[in-house]
Amino acid sequence: KQIFRPHPNECSGSDLDGDTYFVCWDPELIPYKQIDAMDYSPAPTTKLDHEVTIENLTKLFSIAVDFPKTSVPAEIPQDLRVKEFSDFMEKPDKPSYQSHNVIGKLFREVKNLAPNECSIKFLTREKMQRFYDPDMEVEGFEDYIDDAFFYKSKYDYKLGNLMDYYRVKTEVEIPSGGIMKMSRSFTKKL
Repeated sequence: KQIFRPHPNECSGSDLDGDTYFVCWDPELIPYKQIDAMDYSPAPTTKLDHEVTIENLTKLFSIAVDFPKTSVPAEIPQDLRVKEFSDFMEKPDKPSYQSHNVIGKLFREVKNLAPNECSIKFLTREKMQRFYDPDMEVEGFEDYIDDAFFYKSKYDYKLGNLMDYYRVKTEVEIPSGGIMKMSRSFTKKL
């Protein structure tokens, strides 16, 4: 029997299986008819009166997976949050430690073998001046130039890592999820 489901319900799932989507605010792509959102009234949260154990974490994971359906967030206590990351995770802005597991050893063995080139060219002051449009200036913009340069450089670094990892050629493929040609290593059948 065919059961009617509203489109928002059809588009969502709680299995976190890697569904991709793209958000675009082009007025021509916004539907002429708006449908009211479904009522996702949150269920009451559970407050724990005891220390969290590994068994309790499975409950938190279950709550996290069900979040799209229930709107109940999994609240992980501060003392259980990760404080340091393994070096192979390459998080330069976070505290890290040298992993002694197999993946850590492999990472350190091969990290200098790969070409140390980024897929995108980093932003430089010369590039900024070449594409600079004085008509876009707003009063007080000078106060934000250093911050903008810092965050753009950080964006370029992280984007470059993603592009190298997935071996994509253009910047637009990463935020849109529309990867034109996936690397063979990601399309192999296991």
